[in-house]
Amino acid sequence: FYGYANTNLGYLSAKDLYRILIPYNDQLNYNEGYLKDNEFIIYNQGEIPEGVFNGKSKDVDWTLDLNNHTLTISGSGKMLDYTEDNPAPWYEYRDYISDIVIGEDVTYLGKRAFYKCSYVQNIYFNSKTISSMSYLNDTLYAVGRKSTGTKLIIGENVTKIPYTLTNPHFSIDTSAYITSIEFKGNKLTTIENYGLSSIYAEEIILPESVTSLGDGALGSNKALKVVKIPDSITTLNKDLLKNCDNLET
Repeated sequence: FYGYANTNLGYLSAKDLYRILIPYNDQLNYNEGYLKDNEFIIYNQGEIPEGVFNGKSKDVDWTLDLNNHTLTISGSGKMLDYTEDNPAPWYEYRDYISDIVIGEDVTYLGKRAFYKCSYVQNIYFNSKTISSMSYLNDTLYAVGRKSTGTKLIIGENVTKIPYTLTNPHFSIDTSAYITSIEFKGNKLTTIENYGLSSIYAEEIILPESVTSLGDGALGSNKALKVVKIPDSITTLNKDLLKNCDNLET
């Protein structure tokens, strides 16, 4: 990618770029980055690491496949909690992760598990057994903040969106940069308090299977314009759409 340095015409070198878009559909691999969903991701530090890494996080297994830029949490049980001083084992490679897959039998997502995975494009949330999230959950802290948008895909066997899934510290500034939500199945019945709050989706179409929406379940979505709530919801709590200032219908 060549052009004139420091102008909108291009760059003499791509080393200082994080992302550019190129109109090409096939998978490409370069020393500078990779192409996924038409987005060519360029890193400014050395070569892209390759290989597959795996390990345990308390009860569950994790696999980081750097060949397809996917982090998978699988197995049954709870994850460990992590901190800035004691980060997750994949933290070193966080900028190379584009997809996060959460398995069906994961019962607890650790604090700051995906802390600053800033280039994530897709989160596949498949857990059907998470009973609750920790208070002031940090699991998705700042996920996707340097991406062009992150899609949250709710798996077909998910019955409940847990408390504050997308809303660390109840702050829009640290929430995941989720710009769209896709519901795969018709088993989802409950979205707990603040379960899908503080995101950036322009449209949310809830499946007909949903029967319960918690306080602020869809709140603080500044981009939200269209929301469809199924007829099965007969009572709306007052804070359901609080701070959704651009809502049209």
